[in-house]
Amino acid sequence: LLRTFIIRIALFTCIVGFIFLSLEYFLRKIDDGDEYQNEEVYHNKHDWLVNHLKDIKILALGHSHIADGINMIALADSGFNTAIPGRNMYYDAEIAKEFIPKMPNLKTVIIPLGYNFQYKTSIDERQKYMMYKYWGYDTPGENILINFEIFYGAKGKIRRIFFPKKKEKIYFDSLGHQHLPLELSVKRYMEDLPLFTSKAHDNRKFIKEIKEIARICRDHGVRLIALTMPCHRTYIERTTSEGVAELHALADSMRSIYSAVEYYDFMNDKRFVTADFFNSSHLNEVGALKFTDILKNEILPLYP
Repeated sequence: LLRTFIIRIALFTCIVGFIFLSLEYFLRKIDDGDEYQNEEVYHNKHDWLVNHLKDIKILALGHSHIADGINMIALADSGFNTAIPGRNMYYDAEIAKEFIPKMPNLKTVIIPLGYNFQYKTSIDERQKYMMYKYWGYDTPGENILINFEIFYGAKGKIRRIFFPKKKEKIYFDSLGHQHLPLELSVKRYMEDLPLFTSKAHDNRKFIKEIKEIARICRDHGVRLIALTMPCHRTYIERTTSEGVAELHALADSMRSIYSAVEYYDFMNDKRFVTADFFNSSHLNEVGALKFTDILKNEILPLYP
């Protein structure tokens, strides 16, 4: 009897283990997700925006370059930073379409143009789920309600549940700024380098989205500022003249829709030194304050 019980337990364990391993195998394409992409960020940023539509004068869209690079509290000009690390420009266009028409006092929209970041057209599964759940945006071409991969990927793989990775404490303030630690490391510099070099890119989708944002700002008389944020020399050394030219061409594509679009390229701005960076293309808290000061005193006053 004991032998039968042991055999059944062993068989049950093998079956459960097989199911778990199968799930991990079939869902292996879902990466572990950005440690900054937590539900609280998506939830809080959406709710704050919805509840302060009449108060916002400056709206920042985009991904981590803006999330960590612009401190709206320090800017002190009724701004809000909606940027979320890794967010695809598709969602920024959706946010612009939904919210800009509802913001009567909005004066300025800020978006990032990052070197080669714009060519990443695939959307992380966790991001799809989070943007659907908290912002209500479907991902083109799929029914997210029945997409198990997205749900499972957003909640965490089995190995993440039982063997969670140690995560750095990342703090978002009340106006959406992501405070990155001041500690530096060579490893961080080398992990965050340009994705591409001088090869040709298919950026038609991205052009479609930034043109849509330009159109919405034009139609509502909103100032549109595009920024390439400062980068560390280890990043700049990997860029190419072709890549930089394509980056500036994207700004021109926005001007073809809205001639008043402003573009400022700070990628190689010598005012930013090693102590201002978290890694090769992201500012830490010191760098964010420095950049916010430049935004406040050099860019925003240009056109009152």
